[in-house]
Amino acid sequence: MSGYNFVKRPEYTRQSIRGALTYSWMPNIYKQYNVSLIDINVITSNLSNSFKSYLDNLDKSGNKLSVSFRRAFVTSFNAYFVYNNSEFGKVKKSKYFKPFVEIGGLIPALLRQTDSTLFGLQYFQFIRLNSDLRFYRPVGKTNVVATRINAGIARPFGNSAKDGNFVLPYEKYFFAGGSNSIRAWRPRRLGPGSYKDSINGYKFEQPGEILFEASLEYRFNIFSFFDGAVFADAGNTWTFNYDETRPGSQFKLDSFYKQIALCLGYGIRLNFSFLILRFDIGSKIYDPGEPEGKRFIAQKLIKKPPFGVTSQTALNIGIGYPF
Repeated sequence: MSGYNFVKRPEYTRQSIRGALTYSWMPNIYKQYNVSLIDINVITSNLSNSFKSYLDNLDKSGNKLSVSFRRAFVTSFNAYFVYNNSEFGKVKKSKYFKPFVEIGGLIPALLRQTDSTLFGLQYFQFIRLNSDLRFYRPVGKTNVVATRINAGIARPFGNSAKDGNFVLPYEKYFFAGGSNSIRAWRPRRLGPGSYKDSINGYKFEQPGEILFEASLEYRFNIFSFFDGAVFADAGNTWTFNYDETRPGSQFKLDSFYKQIALCLGYGIRLNFSFLILRFDIGSKIYDPGEPEGKRFIAQKLIKKPPFGVTSQTALNIGIGYPF
């Protein structure tokens, strides 16, 4: 398997060339196994001036996120299993389960590298675990209640954790917010924890090492190919270690539950069977980025219902269902 990937965002562009030796098999129509014995990516980045300045300021304060944007050689072993007994176009009781495991940096380890570069490129050693569980329950002939729990951890080790500089390849971090996540926040901007940039707000993406998300959605037909939905999303990301540049980002057992963002929303979907065009508006109900005691902001929505997009709401346009 080989491929090329190009990502363009306001803050940066990323290009990667990938090669992988992958074995995939399906013992039946509901189960699939996928094992990549070796997955190699060569990645280059170009940063906007404002984002480069942002990373430089983080670096001066001890946050080494800038390392994630160096020219990199990312290798890993990864595997996942999928159980999915849903059937396209049918409303039936079903579930979807996908556990995933990835271990990065094995090639440099086998070559006994003692520093953090290989062939002049940055390399990373890490482990990443992710599990995605979904349930679908029919309500009548056309309506469905869909639920999802998505959780994961990513942890550097070896040279990627040397001297307390815990750094992952940027693509291996977890992010919250966006059309397939917590839909009242802009894509990849929520968190981590209770952190909110006092100067830039939610301007820049915020990577985390721990992820928890949960969603509940009621999907119903309005008429013909027009479908509707009401939903609730909850979740956030966190870091394992204290980050001086992002206070409140560290996962702690006695406080993480106070940092779970909550939103409510509604949507319209154009269901053409072969294509679903989705418009969702999510509204913040509990914002962990606000000071304690001011995080419940539902009263603002009661006074001014979110019929349009405001500072407390976000419009998400997507293809297909969110989960």
